Amino acid sequence: MPPAAPTAPVPPAAPAPALPLGILLGESYGQISTVLSLQDALVLATDGITDRLATTEDPLGERGLLDHLGAVPASAPQICDALLALGDSHDQDATVVVVQMPARQRKATPSGQGQR
Repeated sequence: MPPAAPTAPVPPAAPAPALPLGILLGESYGQISTVLSLQDALVLATDGITDRLATTEDPLGERGLLDHLGAVPASAPQICDALLALGDSHDQDATVVVVQMPARQRKATPSGQGQR
């Protein structure tokens, strides 16, 4: 059975900083955290992906990325395949990393069990 599509689009965890990492020395970036639920996915994509989704109204392609993710089945391989297949022009390098929570939680092992 294929994984279910997400029930509702999820907005980005936080607005992107003004400059990409590594552009200027001494730039500081805030730290964020979030809690992922079962089957949630954390998707990291470079500008080689978002540039393909950019429009005049959305020059960084952020809205396009979220819209595109909302239409893709919620599995790490399908998310990667769909994003890497975007657009006709592949003159930029593109990277997608998807970290997905498992479909169910494992039972905790009581401490000390199985150890001698």
